[in-house]
Amino acid sequence: CPGPVLLVLPASTQKEIDLTVDSMISGDFGSFQIKEIKGEGVCGLVARCIDLSTNKDVAVKISKSHLSVTRHEAKLLRDLRHVSKDKNIVEFITSFMYQGHYCLVMEHLDQSLFDLMISRRCKPLHISHICYITEQLLVTFKELAKRKLIHGDLKPDNIMLVNHKLEPFKIKLIDFGLSTTVRSVLPGYVFQPIGYRAPEVTLGATFNQAIDMWGLGCVLAFLYMSQNLFPIDCEYEMMRIITQIKGMPHVQQLKEGLFTNRYFTKRCDRYELCSPQEYTAKTGKPVIPFQPEKKKTMQFFDLLNQLLHVNPAKRITPEKALKHPFITQKAHTQKTFCCCVTPNKDKNTSSGSNSKEKICTYWSYLTTGGWCGLRQRCWKSNRPYTL
Repeated sequence: CPGPVLLVLPASTQKEIDLTVDSMISGDFGSFQIKEIKGEGVCGLVARCIDLSTNKDVAVKISKSHLSVTRHEAKLLRDLRHVSKDKNIVEFITSFMYQGHYCLVMEHLDQSLFDLMISRRCKPLHISHICYITEQLLVTFKELAKRKLIHGDLKPDNIMLVNHKLEPFKIKLIDFGLSTTVRSVLPGYVFQPIGYRAPEVTLGATFNQAIDMWGLGCVLAFLYMSQNLFPIDCEYEMMRIITQIKGMPHVQQLKEGLFTNRYFTKRCDRYELCSPQEYTAKTGKPVIPFQPEKKKTMQFFDLLNQLLHVNPAKRITPEKALKHPFITQKAHTQKTFCCCVTPNKDKNTSSGSNSKEKICTYWSYLTTGGWCGLRQRCWKSNRPYTL
């Protein structure tokens, strides 16, 4: 199972946090006792705390550095507070400074989709559960698009289950620290984690809210296949796989991209993908080879194909995606679903059978461009699939 996707910020601005379980933190709007450190990263930590004024669990995000980023997130969540419940966005409670650290208090949620996959030993989700998650996220992104907002950091780690026991697969979107408005973005701005990054961002071309739909496509693929669709540790390999299964980026993107020459070489008025050796010579970065194992079901990957359109102008919008058959056809919420690969005999609720079947099925579909090709190529394989 792949590791979590991280966006690394410079360490030089960090201020270490000296807090442990049962530590008390307080601000102008209340006091909180740390009961559990949920996670700690480059930029700070997240703790489950007891709000001593209400005796309820809350999540407190405590920054090590980059106070402006955390303040920006607090302001954005404050603005979204009146729609957060209906639009599947984490609910903001308050914020305060504590010993030089900016603290953001939010509702306490269960676990991330990434943690869920780990707890399932990376067993893929059932297609009906993916459908429910997809619909919720599309509602969220429709609201953000209406407000001209880009989330910009979509990944399984930033999608939280609300309460998986009481409300299975009910989710909320978190981590708006990198979110921005469409009018504020500039070509060349490094946005989105590798593996979930839209090609226009990688190339340094102009971009808009459509990058979140690309990120959504990558998240859904992760849930369905229990592994990342594109490499998360090598930008070159990510771009190579994108061009292999989706085709070359639009010529206009290649022309205007500030980073196009890192990945492509222009020969005789045509752009060609650089070789790994050329990429390393240009950037000084080594290429880390990627070996994928993929699969699909009909309507799910039809939607995924539209989410991952290389041309952002043609990429499906949240409003149109909400009307896609994968979302609208209620048969997908039942126990049975249409899949051209026969499930395992043990009748588990994963997305299909073994990984070798997944390889042949998914890649045949994307490279042939149609379901006829998919059906003809749905077989079991005992050897690894290579590009």
